[in-house]
Order: sequence, then structure tokens, then C-alpha cells
Amino acid sequence: MEHSYSAIHLANARVMILAATNQPLELDEAILRRIPQAFEIGMPDCSERVKILKTILKCEKVEEGFDYEHVARLCEEYTGSDLFELCKQATYLAVSDILRDEKEGKPTRRAPRPMSQSDLQYVLATSMTMKVAATEYSRLS
Repeated sequence: MEHSYSAIHLANARVMILAATNQPLELDEAILRRIPQAFEIGMPDCSERVKILKTILKCEKVEEGFDYEHVARLCEEYTGSDLFELCKQATYLAVSDILRDEKEGKPTRRAPRPMSQSDLQYVLATSMTMKVAATEYSRLS
């Protein structure tokens, strides 16, 4: 049995690699030498944070009347990745409610409750690591 292989010619192929970081000064020199072009995006403003939050949460169940603008104002010095981490931690709160109810022997829901604005505000109040990283980035730019 004869095997045939197709060769892919990459001579005319174009490949673009896109990288992002909140800490550009921490990049290794070897990486920097291989990046021909760099752009500083800057920190998102309030309307951009609203769009980022809506994009992150578009597939999540969010309580009715969720005020994206209010949350965006609370996250003034947050980057897109900070907002992602914030939302991820807030979604865990709804799941942890189910686990706590199961542990206490209470009847549980089949699915987590919708994420609430108070979930995000709780994470904002209790998690300073994101804000510290965002503030550090702001000082660099």
C-alpha cells in the first residue's frame, strides 16, 4: 500500500502573531527583538469598560436590571484582563452558593442563579490584587 502526502508550501503564507501584556517592561529582551511592531493601547475608559463587560458576560446569566455603567465606573483603573478576572470570580459566587447549600443539607437549584451586581461589587471590595496590578500599569504609561 502506497502512502501519498500533500506538501503545504508556506513560502507565500502570512502569519501574524498578536500578543498582549499589562506589564510591557517585564518582557524578555529576546521576545522584544522578535516583535517588529508594538502598540500601546492604554487603559479603557468607562464606555470601553462597559463594552468589555458586556462582551465578557454575553453568555452568562446576569440578573435583570444589571447596571453595566455603574460597574464600569467602579472599575476605573481596570484593564480588560482585570475585568475578565473580576467577572470570573463573580460567577464563582453563584456556584459557591449551590455548594454551600449542599453542604448545609438545604435543597439546591439545578443551575446557578444569575450573576448579580452585588456579586461583582463583593469581588471588587474583597480582591485588591487586580486593582494593584492595574494601578501599577497606569504608572508605567
